[in-house]
Amino acid sequence: LSSAPNVEVVTFDRFDRPYQSASFTALQGYFGNRLKRVVGDSCSTVKTYGRTCHFLHGSSLCKTDNIDLIHKSGAGVTLTSTAMESLHDKSVYFGKTAQWASLAQKRCIEEITCFEEEERILDANLYLARGKKQQISHKFCFAMSTGTCRTGSEQHPVPKTWNKSHFCPNWIIPVNVK
Repeated sequence: LSSAPNVEVVTFDRFDRPYQSASFTALQGYFGNRLKRVVGDSCSTVKTYGRTCHFLHGSSLCKTDNIDLIHKSGAGVTLTSTAMESLHDKSVYFGKTAQWASLAQKRCIEEITCFEEEERILDANLYLARGKKQQISHKFCFAMSTGTCRTGSEQHPVPKTWNKSHFCPNWIIPVNVK
């Protein structure tokens, strides 16, 4: 938001974690109405959101939110999802019944580029660590919507796609999409 004054961010979440509302309020105090939130179960609220977005980030907790986001998106829109320990999980990325696998097979997304972060120790005192010190190394991907799976006839201008091969090239990992 700091580097692009024309960007607006909409976040969908329950905002039920102790730090979320205070963090959002602080950020909105700085960025104003360019930062918006839709409070509630994002597995439902994403489906009913009426505006078009150009950069999408799906949750790992919803069974169809990546699919729902792509169905509302034209060609050239970027999709990413929550980082996972494995890209072959059953719900988000490329496991047998995962959302990204389905989107790729139906040619809804293309230009899939995946990354793996360096291994690091997650301090037990951090909220998401749940009291256990642990070693983590997450993987995440970007893809581009082809626009072929968009539902509805309304078309919106989409920003120019970007070359992800120049984005953190040392952390790009191969992925087998069938």
